[in-house]
Amino acid sequence: MSTLFEDAQEEMHDTNQSDEGEQLYRQFLAGDESAFERLVEIYEDDLFRFINRMLRDNYEAKRLTVETFAQLIVNKKKFQGGSSFKTYLFAIGRNTSATYLKERMRENHMSFEEVIDFLVDDAEPLESLVEQEESRQMLRDTMPELKDEYQTVLQLLYFNDMSYAQAAKAMRKSEKQIKNLAYSAKAALRIALEAKGFS
Repeated sequence: MSTLFEDAQEEMHDTNQSDEGEQLYRQFLAGDESAFERLVEIYEDDLFRFINRMLRDNYEAKRLTVETFAQLIVNKKKFQGGSSFKTYLFAIGRNTSATYLKERMRENHMSFEEVIDFLVDDAEPLESLVEQEESRQMLRDTMPELKDEYQTVLQLLYFNDMSYAQAAKAMRKSEKQIKNLAYSAKAALRIALEAKGFS
């Protein structure tokens, strides 16, 4: 099954937010503590979702999100500006998550297969992962504009990773109805995204 992001042609990258992030971080390094609070406000939700995609554990993802921001305070002045600030922040989050997963494996709380799954995901370029997360945010912002049943089928198939059969059972429809509904929902979503400049 193709992903919703392939169908929607995910190429969204919010450079304005990235530039603001770099500016705020440099203000923080210069002593402006309120700038750091603003950074947390801007990036906390995206960072949490990014980490939770790897861990599939809300509690630990929240904890590691806090730890990632803490590392910005402890390891000041490591950001050189070679990439966007968001990419830099997500790299810290991914490294923090990798360390956590390795510790879990050593403590026998995590299977070898789970570590392999993470390492496969880890091989994807970080810039791509950042763009994916920004695309997901655009989708989340646009979804409420769709009809309720469109929102439901997209949520089940693409955000909850259900199969057509599982979605059909959840929505009390046949698989054929779910496939048709998903097709119509994606078409409606594409139109809504294009209206916002997402092409």
